[in-house]
Amino acid sequence: MRPDSMLVSVEMITEASSKLSPDDAAAALDSLAECEPELTGYVARSMMAIAGKLALSGAPSEVVRGFFDDAIVVALTSIRALRVGHYELWRETQVGSRLGQLDESLRTTTSESKGAASQES
Repeated sequence: MRPDSMLVSVEMITEASSKLSPDDAAAALDSLAECEPELTGYVARSMMAIAGKLALSGAPSEVVRGFFDDAIVVALTSIRALRVGHYELWRETQVGSRLGQLDESLRTTTSESKGAASQES
């Protein structure tokens, strides 16, 4: 059962996750910073603070780096999936929405997923 307030589906999470790996997390963070500089700064500072606490507690460097890489991918995947869900919810209420203009991949993502859903029916 899907709650009325749910914006993000499993498909959105899977798609967002498939587009991100630790290798391109820095580029994804830069891309997010163009649209959401405050949120990006918060996420980056928080992840660095957590990684710093791990390092101070004696965790080996490779463990700290691995945690940071994995955690940033989880955060970016979540943000990306939420943005897609938000765009999907509101995309028909405004022509040429600002979110759609800032991130053209949202339009492609929702169009592709809608087409795939109608093909499955």
